[in-house]
Amino acid sequence: MRVRIIQKALLHNITGLGGFLTGLAGKVVLARVFRRTPEWRSHYRFTEAMLAYTVVMLVVQAVLPDSISGLTQRLFIASLLVWIEVTAIVLYRRLSTE
Repeated sequence: MRVRIIQKALLHNITGLGGFLTGLAGKVVLARVFRRTPEWRSHYRFTEAMLAYTVVMLVVQAVLPDSISGLTQRLFIASLLVWIEVTAIVLYRRLSTE
C-alpha cells in the first residue's frame, strides 16, 4: 500500500512539474509572437508582466521552505490561469469585432 502512495506522489510531482514548465514555455513563446504581431502588441505587455510574475513565483517555490509550498504553488497556478483567461477574453473580443 505504501509503495502505491509513493508512486502516486511521484507521478503527481512529475506531471505537475511538466505542467508548470509547459505553461511557462507557452507564455514565453506567445509573448514573442504578441510582440511581433501588431494586432496583439497591446496584449504583449500584460503577457510579459504575467511571465515575470510566473518566473518569480517559480523561484519563490524553489527557495522557500516546504511549509508554505502549497501557497506558492497555488499562486503560480493562479498566474497561469489568469493569463489564460485574459488572453481568451482578448481573443474573443478580437474575433467578435471582425
